[in-house]
Amino acid sequence: MMITIKDPLYGYVLFEDNLSLIVDSAPFQRLRRIKQVFGSDFVYPSANHTRFEHSLGVGYLARKIAERMKHVLSEKGDDFTNEDQLSITVAGLLHDIGHGPFSHAFEGFLSKLHMNHEDFTRKIILENLSADIEKLGLDSEIVAEIAAGIDLKKTTDRPFMKQIIGSAVDADKLDYLRRDSYHTGTLYGFIDVDRIINNMNVYRKQLCIEEKAKQVLESMILGRTLAFEAIYYHKTSRAAQIIIDKAINCAASDLNLYEIKDNISMYLELDDYSMWSLLKRNQKSREYIKMLEERKLLKVVWEIQGTIDEKTKAVVSILMTPKIRESMEQAIADSANVDRKYIAIDLPTLPNIPYRHWIGPEGKPMEIPILVRSDGEEKVVSLNKISPFVKAIEGFYYAIRVYTIEKYREKVRIATTKVMQEHAPIRTEDMFV
Repeated sequence: MMITIKDPLYGYVLFEDNLSLIVDSAPFQRLRRIKQVFGSDFVYPSANHTRFEHSLGVGYLARKIAERMKHVLSEKGDDFTNEDQLSITVAGLLHDIGHGPFSHAFEGFLSKLHMNHEDFTRKIILENLSADIEKLGLDSEIVAEIAAGIDLKKTTDRPFMKQIIGSAVDADKLDYLRRDSYHTGTLYGFIDVDRIINNMNVYRKQLCIEEKAKQVLESMILGRTLAFEAIYYHKTSRAAQIIIDKAINCAASDLNLYEIKDNISMYLELDDYSMWSLLKRNQKSREYIKMLEERKLLKVVWEIQGTIDEKTKAVVSILMTPKIRESMEQAIADSANVDRKYIAIDLPTLPNIPYRHWIGPEGKPMEIPILVRSDGEEKVVSLNKISPFVKAIEGFYYAIRVYTIEKYREKVRIATTKVMQEHAPIRTEDMFV
């Protein structure tokens, strides 16, 4: 028996029937109530898809990649068991099980606990789902390591298993780039996923891509870059995320949110629905929720963006420090004579090439390993060595934006220009709004 699910990207998605233990569990069903890209729906009304369907998609692609690995490894005379395949599939399904309400918009609060959603993913797998995972005949520690591991312990001798879920070219990216593009209608995520998967291979126990898939990878990287600018880092998407972040942080003490660090049951009670309701009832956060309900979002009054170079590196480094960013927000607020709660400096950054792939000392940032064959021999080279396009776009995209509410727009713009000229080496002509 198989579970059959209709998916808009892949048609009919099939899973083994016993995986209903995972899919029908309360922690997994909770993902139905967490938007995949909170904030983007204020720009693209159809972007109301959830972590639930994305996780199903990642599980499906992880299963396909695992099947490819079985074929590749059998040709090399290496063993790859049905248990290995199932572990990768389950890890794909569970890779986002630890996301908090509003997805990445909750990460700012989690950082105050010195945690992120992957920490909760590991906790939920090991503390809440281990019994179900063991009923499938699997080791929950291996599943947790593949899904959201930091250091490899049980898969040290087979790092490709981890790379299927977390690397430069993995099931997660292949799904979210297509899915988020589909639901926003931007079409940047048109990626030939099957060609990439069918050209995956293993070299020295690590995941790599055959050279003949080079053009498809270039398309994926271009789509990823455009998607981050148009979807994830869109100024309006970020405005909504900033507002919900302010709401969460100002109400955190009243709502006892700091307790979630050691209370996984409390954490699992939180989703977009429950958190929205809590924030709306709280006196400190009610104003922010009203802004979102009426779509009275923060407005950009000052902005620079581009690829980090020597001129902007120092500024970006300075503003990446939360305390410095907060002090500059206060300086802008003082200069404009407005309450600092109406000022926000936002600094999204992104490596234009997915940042890490190869595991171990040989791995370097922004290198995607390509398997090249010549004179009967195999070797791995970085994609940027054989792709002028990839080489040309290496670097980090950044945007520095200052937001405020509509009625303070002009005086905050003037104050920001003054403060930035005093505190950061940015020329006025580099600025645009």
